Amino acid sequence: MNAKRFSNMRAIVFVLLGALLIITSFSCNREAFVPPPVPSNHPDETPMKVDTMEFWRDYKADPVAAAAKYEGKTLHFQSVRVDQMSFLGEGGDYEWYVQEGTDPDKELVKFRADDVNMIINVRDDYIVEIIGRAVGIKFGYISVQIQWLNVIDPPGGDPNPPDEY
Repeated sequence: MNAKRFSNMRAIVFVLLGALLIITSFSCNREAFVPPPVPSNHPDETPMKVDTMEFWRDYKADPVAAAAKYEGKTLHFQSVRVDQMSFLGEGGDYEWYVQEGTDPDKELVKFRADDVNMIINVRDDYIVEIIGRAVGIKFGYISVQIQWLNVIDPPGGDPNPPDEY
């Protein structure tokens, strides 16, 4: 009887090991990590790092060469000082923007937003990081269409709506 019992035990162990092997092979074939979807406001390509002053100087020196270098490309401006911005609730102001520079002889780059929510937490004198696309010279400004904006200083910006609202 001991031999028969030993044989049954061997069969049970064999079946259990086989089942365990099948279960683990299925679990190993699955991906352990599913990456989150790319946010809709995330740029499609790796942006080219650009200094705002260098960007300005390139356009002032040779607008055609600057257009070939920058336009249509995704650009990353790491530290933009907001010297001026649109009054977000002003009646005739149909565009939303933040701007670095107010003197056309030094620097005048206007970063335009499609949606007021992109810049609602930004105020004058803040430092922001911007990813966008150069669209050329418009009304004396070097113009960049904002794809993404982050307030660096003060961190996160002002969560309260501006006084204009």
